[in-house]
Amino acid sequence: MEEAFEMTKSEGVSECNVQKMANAVQEATKAKFKKSFEAIVAHSDFVAKINFAGDLNCKIEVDGKFILAYATPNANDKEVNIIDANSFFNGEADEIFDANGNDTKPTYIVYGPIR
Repeated sequence: MEEAFEMTKSEGVSECNVQKMANAVQEATKAKFKKSFEAIVAHSDFVAKINFAGDLNCKIEVDGKFILAYATPNANDKEVNIIDANSFFNGEADEIFDANGNDTKPTYIVYGPIR
């Protein structure tokens, strides 16, 4: 991502042209990972709530520009299961894990304070 940003800048594209920078990052990540990617470049930091494919997401800062790239989600991707930390650690979530059998491994996010 940083290389794509720097290369585009070295070609004379203004750092202020965040659309051209985003396009360069998008093409570079697509070429690197052989998947469709989305890219956002902004002048200031931002928060993004995104759906992405696999674990392919990254946000960096280069020369005061904030760059986010993530793999475009696929309609066939499994959903992410969100589990409360207390349920996870006290055994209440065991039935969720047992129900998966030999299916492909889903992704789990465990959140919240542990009491």
